[in-house]
Amino acid sequence: MKKVKDNLPKSWWIIILLIALVLVYLFGVFYYRNHFIANTVVGSTSIAGRTVDSAVEKINQELENYEITLTENNESLGFIELGQLDAKITDESALREALASQNRYTWPIAMFSRKVIDSDTLIHTDDGLIAGLMEALKIQNEDRSSSTNAMIQKDDQQLVVIPETYGNQISLDSLKQTLAHQFMLDEPVLPLENAYVQPEIKNDSPELKAQMDYVEKMAQTKITMLFDNNEVTVPQELVASWVLLDNQGQPSVNVEGIESYLLEVNREYAQLFMPHNFQSTYQGMVSVNPGTLGWYINRFTEAENIATLIRETGDHQYEPHIEGYGYGLNGSIGDTYVEVDLTHQMMLIYIDGELVLDTPIVSGKIGANTIPGAYQVWEKLENTDLTGYDPTRNRNYVQPVDYWIAFDDQLQGIHDANWQPYFGGDAYLTGGSLGCINTPPSVMSTVYDLVSVGMPVLVIE
Repeated sequence: MKKVKDNLPKSWWIIILLIALVLVYLFGVFYYRNHFIANTVVGSTSIAGRTVDSAVEKINQELENYEITLTENNESLGFIELGQLDAKITDESALREALASQNRYTWPIAMFSRKVIDSDTLIHTDDGLIAGLMEALKIQNEDRSSSTNAMIQKDDQQLVVIPETYGNQISLDSLKQTLAHQFMLDEPVLPLENAYVQPEIKNDSPELKAQMDYVEKMAQTKITMLFDNNEVTVPQELVASWVLLDNQGQPSVNVEGIESYLLEVNREYAQLFMPHNFQSTYQGMVSVNPGTLGWYINRFTEAENIATLIRETGDHQYEPHIEGYGYGLNGSIGDTYVEVDLTHQMMLIYIDGELVLDTPIVSGKIGANTIPGAYQVWEKLENTDLTGYDPTRNRNYVQPVDYWIAFDDQLQGIHDANWQPYFGGDAYLTGGSLGCINTPPSVMSTVYDLVSVGMPVLVIE
């Protein structure tokens, strides 16, 4: 044998050695599919060469007797074994992920480097026992100051950062996480300062910068309203003033401020707030005071819409929602309307520009005068009772009528009046109404049929 052995060429020995090394390497690759590679630790516990189940068993044994000394303000508060808190691994997912992520093909190199599995969520403790520990330590958060997040606030319309503050309150979760972290670091001394609840947002936090950028973009939002051949851009400083920050630094929009602005826009542009030039039958061109007739921007709906645009930031051109009558008519009444001439005590109805009915009427008496203005029919009723207060006689009244057409918000309307001895002329001086348009019963049913809800009613002096 010795002669045979001596006769083998040296190259064969090298080949045999290489084959052996390859086989050992491949065995390691196969083995570490289900075992942790060398130098893998959780805290101070080595789990090298163990399966997940075996690693959990060993770590739980270590947790049972792991002792942590608690201190605060450099004073010792005592010690506790983690087993007293029922500390253990109940969720193996973190270990399984660590096993799956290890590079088993480089297992020989792992012998020269340490792989630390550090996950504070790996270890579970009993909430009730942690609460008992806090009680034993006499941790009463009402006697401790709380941490506050950094936030942005407005100072004279300028954005400023209010830095975070650090308190000394301890929560159940913060103590749980810190205890687990101490085990992971293999640090047997726990200063409770490490368990103080920390601010979630700090003055250098990316989310705070993102929030500040967002608020600045909100303030720079450009909004232009397009309506009735008008182009109205909201002043930039006004938009900025509508961007508010609450006590937590969260942005909001002052909807009430937008409503007030839209009211001013309506007063300047909306037909509802403007006199109407009207070609009357008997008096020629007259100017009729504003009443309930005319278009306007719904400031309540549009305030919410503008607030949404500010939250979206950017440049916006949009058409606000318009309500009322006459939008796009350039102040014209149109060719279908009711005309009430107080001077001539006449009511006339025009349909598509054609006079279809004219009748004498009785308007409000002195002291309860009919109020001139441009109005719009909003209600029609048959066989109803008119109720109200008579200021000229200082008493309430109830008056049955066959037809009622309401056209303003002051209880003025058109109705039949079978108690009137005659209509037109100076009848209103001796037997005038309380502001309504008393109409002969003989024509009132026709008036009722001709007039529709939404129809303009022009009452001129």
